Amino acid sequence: MAKGDSLKKFKSEQKEKTTELLKTIIVELQEAGTKVSVSKVAALSGLSRANIYANYKILFDKLAPIESKTDNKELRQLLKEKDNSLHVLRKENKALKEANMKLMDQLVMIKILLDKC
Repeated sequence: MAKGDSLKKFKSEQKEKTTELLKTIIVELQEAGTKVSVSKVAALSGLSRANIYANYKILFDKLAPIESKTDNKELRQLLKEKDNSLHVLRKENKALKEANMKLMDQLVMIKILLDKC
């Protein structure tokens, strides 16, 4: 046996066991009518989400395709709406600052007049 073969064999067996565990969890979630997500599978399996994405994402592609939460078109529309809202709020803020400055100037003038009297 070549050097390192036993470690490779061990890693291979571990990956097979983990793959079977993940398949079982995915099938159980589907049978329960629960939406399958990487987060849920990670929590139930004890693996990290990063590990699942890096090493076992193919399982999700085969057994439970991961659905995008929102469409890119929807995201662009939402971003555009938020930008428009932000633009309107900035305009209002600028107008309020200018009105505040005018009021402050008036207040100073009133104080000056009262001090003279």
